[in-house]
Amino acid sequence: MKKKISCIMLCLLLLAGTAFSAYQAQAKSKIKLTENKKTMTIGDTTTLKLKNAGKVKWSTNNKSVVSITKKKNNKVTLKAKKAGKAVITGTYKKKAYRCVITVKKQSKNKTKEEQNVQADTINVQIGDTVLKASLSDNSSAKAFKELLSEGPLTVEMSDYGNFEKVGAIGKKLPRNDEYITTEPGDIILYQGDSITIYYDKNSWNFTRLGKITGVDGKQLKKILGDGDVTVTFSLSTPAS
Repeated sequence: MKKKISCIMLCLLLLAGTAFSAYQAQAKSKIKLTENKKTMTIGDTTTLKLKNAGKVKWSTNNKSVVSITKKKNNKVTLKAKKAGKAVITGTYKKKAYRCVITVKKQSKNKTKEEQNVQADTINVQIGDTVLKASLSDNSSAKAFKELLSEGPLTVEMSDYGNFEKVGAIGKKLPRNDEYITTEPGDIILYQGDSITIYYDKNSWNFTRLGKITGVDGKQLKKILGDGDVTVTFSLSTPAS
């Protein structure tokens, strides 16, 4: 009798474990947008992603307010063009997923100092996280800013040496190499055609493009994650 009860209990536990594993797998593979509602300012850029989906058909119902600048599989890059509202739709397997975007005008109350600071600041989007980075004062950073004025730059980056993420930018920029020891958050131009984000220290001949602000090394490493990562660089304000 005891053996029979034990067998029944074991079977129930196995069934419960199987059901829980199936629930976890279903939750992990749930298809959803990274954001369903977002507020932007004229000139801002952002990236939406339909998680766990394959190739998605993207559209905007008001391209004069929010335009689509780039599509890649389950990701789309957007730009806010004028004040108003727009609905971005990602269609996958005949099901529509929508994000409502409200675009606001830029504040007219900014001081000249604030405008100058923002002019030398870029956005660094890693997954769903958007960080700010200040640009260095050299010809390399100016050329990088000029490149971003053509539109957001998305770079596929890989981990190297357990202290950086590195990826090709597809274009040569002027170099201002000097022997430096990097710090977490440094954005470095390597050999003129690759960009790196450091989450730890390293010493070599590099060109510093800028520095990510507002996070420390541990936080940045967590945001970057393990292995490959997609990073999008864009201007904080529209090019004049």
